Amino acid sequence: MGGKPGMMTPEEIGVYVLLLCLDWNQNGFGFSSKSDHERVSIWCKMRKPRLLAVWERLKDCFEERDGRMYNPRLDLERQKQREYSEAMAANGRKGGRPPKSRGKAERKPIESTPSPTPSPLTTKATTSALAVKPASWLEPYRDAWEAKCGKGSFSAVAGQCARYLKPLDAAHGPQAVAKALGQYLDRDPSRFRAISRFAANYAEYAGALPPASGTMPEIQAVSLRAKIGKLGGPQYLPADFFEGLSDDEKATWRAFGGARALCDGKHLNGSRA
Repeated sequence: MGGKPGMMTPEEIGVYVLLLCLDWNQNGFGFSSKSDHERVSIWCKMRKPRLLAVWERLKDCFEERDGRMYNPRLDLERQKQREYSEAMAANGRKGGRPPKSRGKAERKPIESTPSPTPSPLTTKATTSALAVKPASWLEPYRDAWEAKCGKGSFSAVAGQCARYLKPLDAAHGPQAVAKALGQYLDRDPSRFRAISRFAANYAEYAGALPPASGTMPEIQAVSLRAKIGKLGGPQYLPADFFEGLSDDEKATWRAFGGARALCDGKHLNGSRA
């Protein structure tokens, strides 16, 4: 059964693989003299007596030619590699791989209609129109925010504006709210700045401006959402949270039917705040 890798022990498989590596690297290896045994034992990291014992099981996997041992299967792979290298060298001498033949007729380039001069795509007006702009009602708040925080910084908070600034905008007008936003940005540390924080404390920065009639529930809803959000959401509210609210906030709480409905923006009548 010697010479069949499927019948070898793990030790014999390890020695067999190392001998294949030695055969490949040195184009065969000697195994007829004591010095050969010594070199191969060092290569296989085994004591010489043990190597000789294992060799008795492996010798049928190799054949001797001109005093060196070769693995016949490895000889086939070596021949394949030699033929492949010669073929690649021949192609290189010919200038590389020949170009592929074109079986289909070349397509004619599509003629484009000349654009007018000057091209409308390159005019300043068109270029600015293609730029992404916030909604027109947001422009005063963008100007106020970027005046304090730097150009382009408003894009990070623009998504909160529809939820938190729209009610304030409708109640007090853009000029008053933008002015209050500027006061907030002057006083609040930059790392804590947020539209929701501003909306929750709007009266403080606006000098307690009274909201227009009919808008108090919406304004209070914005403030309550911000307070609930700071605590992590409706599920994290303390037991005494409701008792700490103002009378207007309690009325808004009841109108919406509780914290969860309030944060979802759903009024008891089915509309959204």
